[in-house]
Amino acid sequence: DMSFAYNHPRWDTLHFYDETYVAANEMLLQMIERYTDNEHSNHFQYALELNEQPIWGGCYDCGMNEIENVPEHSRFMTNNNFKTKVKISGKKIAIMGDSIGDNFALFFEKAAGLDGNKVKWLVPDPKRMDRTWINEGEETGEGGYLSFLRLNALFTSDNMAVDEESSGPSQWSPTFYRDFAKTYGSPDVFIYRTPWPWMAGFSGENIKEVNVGPEVLEEIVNNAYHLLRPKTFIFLTSPANNNAIYDGLASLRKDNEVIRNFVRQYSPPSPSEGIQNVMFMDFEKLTDALILANAELMSIPPEMAFSHINTGVDKEADPTYYYPQLTAMACAGTTPPAHPVNIGSCPDKRRGIISRDGIHWCDKTTGPRATAGLACLIDCVSNDSDDIEDRPEQLRECEFACNHMYMNMETVFVLDKTSQKIDSKQGHLENPK
Repeated sequence: DMSFAYNHPRWDTLHFYDETYVAANEMLLQMIERYTDNEHSNHFQYALELNEQPIWGGCYDCGMNEIENVPEHSRFMTNNNFKTKVKISGKKIAIMGDSIGDNFALFFEKAAGLDGNKVKWLVPDPKRMDRTWINEGEETGEGGYLSFLRLNALFTSDNMAVDEESSGPSQWSPTFYRDFAKTYGSPDVFIYRTPWPWMAGFSGENIKEVNVGPEVLEEIVNNAYHLLRPKTFIFLTSPANNNAIYDGLASLRKDNEVIRNFVRQYSPPSPSEGIQNVMFMDFEKLTDALILANAELMSIPPEMAFSHINTGVDKEADPTYYYPQLTAMACAGTTPPAHPVNIGSCPDKRRGIISRDGIHWCDKTTGPRATAGLACLIDCVSNDSDDIEDRPEQLRECEFACNHMYMNMETVFVLDKTSQKIDSKQGHLENPK
């Protein structure tokens, strides 16, 4: 619902303006102070805004009967009851990944106020490549766009198609991406969601084969550079999903640590070659926190939040649910599970606060922090006058601050209409003296 207004769209430094949430965080305060000293900074504009009504689940690709109300006493209300807005303002933003990448792109599309009905499908034949799109709505600003590039496999040479006609969701065409950059312009920011093959558990594949190493991530970054020439590359760590629970999420967590370490150690080949800015958004940490918050509501002990399973034995009459799944991810409500280890269906058949199906994420509960975290990272490299690409330590500091601020359910944003000055010690806006 984009009916709310920007309140006279006035955008101040970093991410706050009149009547908005502001977070009390020492590192972010330092960033604010540094940015406010520079009157000519070119920030990526985003803001957090209070929800006037209690939020609902609002899940990816689900009907109204799947939308579950958020209990008022939950952390979803106390720590997460806001929406994020972004102004793309001429930025070119491309997101690559599987359906979870598309899920994420739709978060950003909604936050930018873009009309999803005005997307252009880049591959008209959905049988060859489903849901590959670009949105150049007037809200993106002159020359700007938001695009989703569907790829279910790793962006490596092993998965390169022999020609464009034989490309598809799991095989990519170099020609397609070169033509994309030539037609629409190279993306300023390229966001990459490392795909996890969601069918592995059902097809009997060895989950350990999913593991990626730093050499694979380097190839992915290099392919993005040579084909699309983005200025900034952002990895998304992988969230919990139905497939990853086969080994207790161990492989997923290992892969994500490889991503973190690769990014921390990355340096471009030279100041004039290669992608200069590589960062990561710790989506795993956010979604872990959402699962724990929902487990708390369902009286699932935190030590069981990532091992209590809904097996789906008692089918819920919908083949699009992916089983088995984490109970605390896919189920909803406040009724505790009847068994301490696993259940056959969600208690009271209720689902859809943070996920509908055990793999995708709900925009109203996941979208605000996910979008704010990404916008914050884009802002890290949007201040041209800071020349931040030549200062990797400051880039890492900014990256840490964004993840620390938004990729959790612990930070509380406090609203005070009387002042914009932050009292970091008390955790609220300080009243004017």
